[in-house]
Amino acid sequence: MIYTILFSLIKGLSINIKKKLIDESINTESAFLKLRDDLKKINTVSSNKILNQINSISLLNDAEKIIKSCNDNDIKPKLTVILTNLEINQYVEAIIGNFYKLK
Repeated sequence: MIYTILFSLIKGLSINIKKKLIDESINTESAFLKLRDDLKKINTVSSNKILNQINSISLLNDAEKIIKSCNDNDIKPKLTVILTNLEINQYVEAIIGNFYKLK
């Protein structure tokens, strides 16, 4: 779950690129790690900004705060249906949006 949240917190990466990376990967963790590895090979302003976010401890701290907040408030995704990785990503982004509104 942490990689899904980390992935969703990355700014400057379109939903289409996220979807493509997730669809081409086994899971969100492998998509996240592939993105990080691919960005290391590219040297552009935007790729460096995204890579800096990925390598930032604050991204991990925010993801952990979101998970803690969900656990503290007994918020769990209802997985009564099979969701695609994109749908899970959008669900997590909605939770994240609500989390930042509470700050």
